[in-house]
Amino acid sequence: PICMMSDEGRDFSRAGCAPTSATHLFAIELSDSKMLSLDAAGNEKAASAVKNIRKTNPRAIVTGSLEGLMVRVETIEIQ
Repeated sequence: PICMMSDEGRDFSRAGCAPTSATHLFAIELSDSKMLSLDAAGNEKAASAVKNIRKTNPRAIVTGSLEGLMVRVETIEIQ
C-alpha cells in the first residue's frame, strides 16, 4: 500500500490510508495538492518508524532535501 502524509494534518486514515506494517511507499501531500514522493531510504525509514506506532493517523516531521518532486530523506520523526 501507498500512504500519504499531509502538511496540513489531514486524516488519511478515513480514506483507508492509515500506515501499517505492510505499507512500503509513502508520499507527502502539500497544501497546494502537489505530491512529494520519498526516496528509497526515506521509504525504508518511514516503514520502520510506523512499525512501532499505535496511532491510526500519526504525524511525521520529515527533514531532507527536495529534488524535483522527491524528498531525499535525512530523518523522520513520528509524533
